[in-house]
Amino acid sequence: MLTIIRKNWSLYLLLLTYFIVGAVLLALLNKGDLVIYLNRMHTSVLNYFFRFWSMVGNGWFTVIAIAIVFPINRYKFYMLAANSALCGFLAQFFKRVFFSDFDRPIKILGTEGYDFIAGVDVASKHSFPSGHTTAAFALFIMMSLLYENKRASFLFVVAGVLVAFARMYLFEHFYMDTYAGAVLATFVTTVVYYLFMRSPKFQENI
Repeated sequence: MLTIIRKNWSLYLLLLTYFIVGAVLLALLNKGDLVIYLNRMHTSVLNYFFRFWSMVGNGWFTVIAIAIVFPINRYKFYMLAANSALCGFLAQFFKRVFFSDFDRPIKILGTEGYDFIAGVDVASKHSFPSGHTTAAFALFIMMSLLYENKRASFLFVVAGVLVAFARMYLFEHFYMDTYAGAVLATFVTTVVYYLFMRSPKFQENI
């Protein structure tokens, strides 16, 4: 796997930077600080943008994105589909089995004094890890590995980070939830890519 990291060093450098900054924020801030801060920044434009961008982490977006790839390259389709399915399963497994008692911001912070966006049904349970963030990072990291473009890698990582912030902005998750989702997706996606690329057939056709 070290070969994969070296070959895609710009992608993993971006991810490492995000994880280091995130670890510092987790160490310095209280659990709900970032959610509260983002809630105070609500504007009509940001409300529209983050409500829309949160959908990028939705399962339907992933399905559509992967379906577009199928006519182009079925091997990439297999890798994207298998990775997204595994990451999605693990995220749901962890949040409903191991961390089922982790509540979301609305249950811990309450509703008084906070702004909520019309049309967004804010959940109260199964907070950790963030499924949307896991799905987004799984999709975008695998796409970055498959297409090996440094500029695209930057855009893919930014897209994933924006989904993480969208989930906090919408009062759906704490930062630790989105951080864990990103870490989970990064690890699983790297392993999945490594396992598929051990096959000569995939090496020849990617």
